[in-house]
Amino acid sequence: MKKKWIAMGTGVGIGAVMLTVSAMSAMAGTSGYEAWKSALKQTRTAQSVAGTAAVTVSDNGSELFGASAAFKKGAGDSGASATVTLSAGAVTKGANLYLQDGKAIVKTSDSDVYRVAEHGGGKGPKWRHDGAREGGPDPEFAEGAERVLDALVGSLKDHVTLQSEADGGKRVSLHLTGSQVPVAVNAIGSLLVRGASDGPHGGWKHGVEGKGEGEAAEDFHALFASGLEHDWPKLTKDIRVDDIRLDATIDAANYFDRKSAEIRIVGKDDAGAEHSVVVRADIDLSGVNATTPDSVDLTGKQVEKIEHDAGWRDRGGRR
Repeated sequence: MKKKWIAMGTGVGIGAVMLTVSAMSAMAGTSGYEAWKSALKQTRTAQSVAGTAAVTVSDNGSELFGASAAFKKGAGDSGASATVTLSAGAVTKGANLYLQDGKAIVKTSDSDVYRVAEHGGGKGPKWRHDGAREGGPDPEFAEGAERVLDALVGSLKDHVTLQSEADGGKRVSLHLTGSQVPVAVNAIGSLLVRGASDGPHGGWKHGVEGKGEGEAAEDFHALFASGLEHDWPKLTKDIRVDDIRLDATIDAANYFDRKSAEIRIVGKDDAGAEHSVVVRADIDLSGVNATTPDSVDLTGKQVEKIEHDAGWRDRGGRR
């Protein structure tokens, strides 16, 4: 079977988890749903945070690839840092990433070169991932997002378990199996798996192909793709989401402490062989309002400047 690049597989794996988490993780009984929303709002007010995240994708019990990261987000404009590890088969690659002084810096584990690009240097208001502008959240965006989330909850509120912990925290869980999984989620899972099975195309192509070393350095994906290969199962029949398990723990201060998501997608390939693809993601948060990100002193280091606009134009043209 044709080998696929880790970039494609990782994107699909994370996409499957994130799509389902965003649409389903709040699908809880009324009290559990409100507890989840309240913790989400509270966690977004954190000025700084640290944590770890991990995503794995396996097929019939054999791991196809994995990604893990330890990250730190500082308050205000103090930046962020992360250590990332990607693995596929017997190959493992890592990188250190920094956002500091208006720059994005990447150093891979197999190189002594620090690649530097301008970050967030554009004019006008700076927008964050939650739709907020500098100076405070956008109330209209937050209200609209909450209405969408409420609409997605639907009649699945009865599938929640909400448990109070002895330390004042809470545990919210949503477990769906078989016919409990909504038709819409099954459709999303089927599309994602079929997309992965079709192989790399467009923006998923390996960034090094047809490019010189200098040009390849402009594509961050190329820093990780080389040597990380895996066989993604080509599912074509009877594809369905068979199991969803979402769990979150909330601490006594109403911040998320831990989130986990596990999704199992089953189906058959053209030969009729059955596959069980499991996507799992775990996130642990700590250091709320007490985290300072790591930074790197580039003095005396080998530095390669990446032209931000050129890199995005190149990637945009291939999508």
